[in-house]
Amino acid sequence: GEVGAATATGHGEEMIRVAAAHAIVEAMRHGASPAAACRLTVERIRRVTPTDPTTIQAGLLAMTPDGRVGGFALQPGFVYVAALPEGAPEPEGAVTNRQPVAGGTLYTVEAAALLS
Repeated sequence: GEVGAATATGHGEEMIRVAAAHAIVEAMRHGASPAAACRLTVERIRRVTPTDPTTIQAGLLAMTPDGRVGGFALQPGFVYVAALPEGAPEPEGAVTNRQPVAGGTLYTVEAAALLS
């Protein structure tokens, strides 16, 4: 898309309740970075869920057309991998591994989390 793309995993009912991927992309459309857009959506999930938020997980991931990547989670432990071309900025979050691959780098990232 013109703004980027997003995906969400975890407690599916909550992803549907807030239209998580759509909410992330709209936040990026209004200027949020991928990680900030994911955080805003996780905060919304926490506010609106009828379920005890400490008993569910929400892991969100977003990417812009220029290769910026970021994620955010409700609980700690959401890890993702991103393969980015040479010259692309590192993903937002705690990069735990960098592995050179043909034409770029494979990053392993632990996303920041709202709850600890």
